[in-house]
Amino acid sequence: MAEYPDFLEKCGYGSVTGIGGANCRHSYWPYIEGVSERTYTDAELEAMKPENRPKIKFEGKEYDDYQATQKQRQIERTVRKLKRRKTAFEAAGLTEDAQAANIRLRRLNQEYRAFSKAAGLPEQRERMKVLYPDGGDVGKTSKPLAKRTESGILNDKGYKGIPITEEAIRRVPQVRPDGWSQEQAERLQTAHRELLRAVMDKPVGTEVGAVYAPDMRLIERKIGEYAGHQIVAPLCHEPHIFVHNHPSGLTFSENDIKGFINSADMALLTAVGNNGSVYALQKSDDYSAADFVKAYVRASLELKQAKNPSEYAKIMDRFLRGAEKYGVKFITRG
Repeated sequence: MAEYPDFLEKCGYGSVTGIGGANCRHSYWPYIEGVSERTYTDAELEAMKPENRPKIKFEGKEYDDYQATQKQRQIERTVRKLKRRKTAFEAAGLTEDAQAANIRLRRLNQEYRAFSKAAGLPEQRERMKVLYPDGGDVGKTSKPLAKRTESGILNDKGYKGIPITEEAIRRVPQVRPDGWSQEQAERLQTAHRELLRAVMDKPVGTEVGAVYAPDMRLIERKIGEYAGHQIVAPLCHEPHIFVHNHPSGLTFSENDIKGFINSADMALLTAVGNNGSVYALQKSDDYSAADFVKAYVRASLELKQAKNPSEYAKIMDRFLRGAEKYGVKFITRG
């Protein structure tokens, strides 16, 4: 068997600066020797090294392709900050300060246009919009933040979410994994309800996740920075439970399954829907990581072909219901 460097150490998974962290657009996938196909060849990986990437120059500075995307993101963040500041100045009647912010905004927009052209990057001006709870965008208050659909709310990023209600929180069912006491099950139910309450007043589609010790002692909780920001399970090197909400109310995502696989010490993974539904995955004593991963790799091919969320949920549900043969118990309630 080939030896690989430690994933946590090399990729920083679970940290804000690591893979899956803030502004990270990389992804990862289970790889099984003799079964999986490589995504990149050695030559392609060599070309990705910083010293081999194509370079561009802008205002006396040199950037490779990755640094160029980060520079573009930095300008976009600054524009959003200035827009919020300008709005605050206008609301406070500070006309001169608002005008100064507006001048800086014009200059940054010119820099953004020039830099994007020099780097050969498409302009993504939707990233510079500032949205507010009343559904407005700076300068365009008539544009809706979200629209209602039959299954919930679809926001401007295409992320579906169901508004959380007191009725849904009361409806959260109790699940009792194998070997758990009634008291533990009640604590888990309370944890699920607390998750929903934590984001009840946040924008629709906001996720929250929490890590618990096996005795349901809270270790850490994290709330998404914006609607659609997925909360992934951090890598912990001790037995733990990870619980999080699913704004759509649907089943586990592929990122959930990856986190469940990659964390050998995760005994239980749960997702509570904004509608009060609960999904849970539990590793039993006869859990076979290798067999479960192989089955998941096969299922992932079907998941990628899913035409809509409903079809995706059916494929995932079928895969998880057959996972007991690999030592994974799938529980659904609500």
